[in-house]
Amino acid sequence: MIEEIWSLIRDIETGTRWLKKHLDPESKWSYLALHYGNVAFTSNDGWKLIVFFDCGEWDNFDRFISPSGETLRYGAFPDDLKYYTPPIEVRKIMYGEPGYLAYHLDRRHDDEMPTMPRQNASAGNSQS
Repeated sequence: MIEEIWSLIRDIETGTRWLKKHLDPESKWSYLALHYGNVAFTSNDGWKLIVFFDCGEWDNFDRFISPSGETLRYGAFPDDLKYYTPPIEVRKIMYGEPGYLAYHLDRRHDDEMPTMPRQNASAGNSQS
């Protein structure tokens, strides 16, 4: 199964297989589910992938489920798969990773945006 998973990963990276992200449209947490925790994807040929996102950034694959139902979970991954991270372009385009900063800037309200402290206009302009 490991060889099939690596083939799937390579095909996703080259665009010969693509992914659909799954969210519960009724859930008030759907937006957060895009960027925090486990996110489910299905490939065009029936593979299911669960990816763990941490603070809007890729962390790791959590599990793979083949079209026949065979499952491989993180604890059984070989080390190279456990610590694998796709190139940034693939993470953004194929997996929809916004990145930590983009996620947090998108989620802030204008009144919560940090502001730069203003310098005192009279500072350093003392007249004697």
